[in-house]
Amino acid sequence: VGAASTVADLYFFDIAGMLLFTQDGVARFAAHTLHANVWPGQASITFPSGEIQNNSNYLVFKIPWGVVPNSSIFFWTGIGAQLGLTFHRSSELDFSVAVGSDARRMHNDPLTGEETVDLGLSAGFYVDRNYSLLASVRLSEVRHRMLSVNIYPGIIGLHGGAFGAWMILTRDLEVLFGITSRYWLGVGFGFAR
Repeated sequence: VGAASTVADLYFFDIAGMLLFTQDGVARFAAHTLHANVWPGQASITFPSGEIQNNSNYLVFKIPWGVVPNSSIFFWTGIGAQLGLTFHRSSELDFSVAVGSDARRMHNDPLTGEETVDLGLSAGFYVDRNYSLLASVRLSEVRHRMLSVNIYPGIIGLHGGAFGAWMILTRDLEVLFGITSRYWLGVGFGFAR
């Protein structure tokens, strides 16, 4: 037994997505025309609670246009959405700025099963090279994630760039932080009070 959104994902969107993207033309259009990519967070097990923090998975599109030279329309979506611009620089380095919304709170009515979401404003600044996210800064009205900063492995010069770091500031001024590494098979470690 799951929420309607879980059932819809499992039985409709997951199956439809798999069938759709087995078609070469669809996959080629998403990859080469929309420049679609997935930007995951740096999920970390935090101490002392053992909770997983900084876990996310966002779909990003960079749609070319000719209005502003060396730029694309930037669309970021996950639990929320942001729209903005990507500015393409030398060495395939891109800077993206966007504004939009984040899900502040999700409600499931136990009697009716109705699901609703409260939205809050958000904004982000993203740096990537060859569509690989290097760093991000996000501001949000979400209580548990007012400010989040991620520096991905490859940026910090320690041990050949093997380490990354993240920090989250909540609306209650609680600070969470963590360290990730290429060597830890996608698991990071952090601290949250």
